Amino acid sequence: MKVIDTHVHLFMEDSIPEAYLQGIAKTVSHVLKNKHKSDISPEDVRRNIIKNGWDQDGKKYLAQMNEAGIEKAGI
Repeated sequence: MKVIDTHVHLFMEDSIPEAYLQGIAKTVSHVLKNKHKSDISPEDVRRNIIKNGWDQDGKKYLAQMNEAGIEKAGI
């Protein structure tokens, strides 16, 4: 059976507006505090979570696809 991921986003540094990144960091910080009792600041979210999501050339996602047996993806 072929596995196709029909909805993929690649996050590239400098391709997302600063205000949007700030909003994401605040939202993730808020959710982690409320749902998981974590005390992570928006700045820590940016340094430790968002930064790790950058995938400039798609190599990270291709490795995940291969590991999961995904043959195709739609960006």
